Amino acid sequence: MGVITGGFLADYVFEPFMQTRHPLALLLQGIVGSGMSVMFLCIGILGFITSILWYRNPELKKLK
Repeated sequence: MGVITGGFLADYVFEPFMQTRHPLALLLQGIVGSGMSVMFLCIGILGFITSILWYRNPELKKLK
């Protein structure tokens, strides 16, 4: 499911967005360059946030 969703997002959302002159697209072009890189950046940020939220879960701390 992730491969299909990732391919769709890369081809039809992130790459076309990065080809526009939108200020956010211009900023991201300077940071990462391409739409696929923006997708990986978003996945990394979401993974980081999820990890921090799970780390704060008291039930998971009991597993140590």
